Formats: sequence, structure tokens, C-alpha cells
Amino acid sequence: MAGRRIEATASRTAEITCGYRAASSMEDNLLYRTDDWVAKLLLPRKLQLLFRIPFSRTLMIRMLGPRGMYEWVIARTRYVDAVFARAATRGFTQVLLLGAGFDSRAIRSRIAKRFTRPLDIRRYCAGAKASWSASKVMACFSE
Repeated sequence: MAGRRIEATASRTAEITCGYRAASSMEDNLLYRTDDWVAKLLLPRKLQLLFRIPFSRTLMIRMLGPRGMYEWVIARTRYVDAVFARAATRGFTQVLLLGAGFDSRAIRSRIAKRFTRPLDIRRYCAGAKASWSASKVMACFSE
């Protein structure tokens, strides 16, 4: 029996989300722009070149996913960035990142250095479920 794709390589969802975040970092329209400069670097070289051309970038955005998905990824990125920044100003010393799309917050954030150890828990909890514990700390448990 062949192994599942997710066990051997990144999921398509992660790749598409990363592509959307890369595209949004190149937007001229400030309403669509995010500051995920790392996402561009995670794309294959050919896609990096295509995304630099506005027409081909728009075409790729339309081809990658359903209508509205690009805008949803932008809204999600901005929201999580704001939560991340707020946590830094409230004295949190650690943030656990959960999500798809080659999350680069710990690398690209100017405030990440305030945290003693940003951690992407997906690396440690592959195939696990996550839930909020009573103390509002993200807990990871196996099925």
C-alpha cells in the first residue's frame, strides 16, 4: 500500500496557502498586502518568477483555489499576525504555531525575538488533534 502524500511531502493545502501569502506580499493594493516576505522564498524558483508578473500572479490566484479563498487567507494571516503581536506585548514568553501553509511568523516577525522560543508544534504532533486547555494554552494530544 502506497504511503499517503502528507507523510512524504507538504500537503497541497500548505502549498496553496503559502502561494496565496506569497502573492499577497507582492500586492500593490494595501488592502490585500501582507508582509509575509518569507513565503515568496519558499516557492519554487519558477513560481517566484511567475508571481512577480501581476497578470500571471492574478491568474495563479484564480487557479489555485475556490473564489474567495485568497481573501480568506489574507484575512487569516492578518488576524493571526495581530494575535501574535498582541501576545508579545502582554508578556507571553512562548507561542505555539498551528496551521497550514509553511507558517513563517516566527521568522518574519520583528517581535518574535521577544519570545524565548517560538515553536511550530505541527513538527512534534503530526496527526494529532489540538484543543484549548482550561489555562488557554494550546495542548496537543494523540487520538
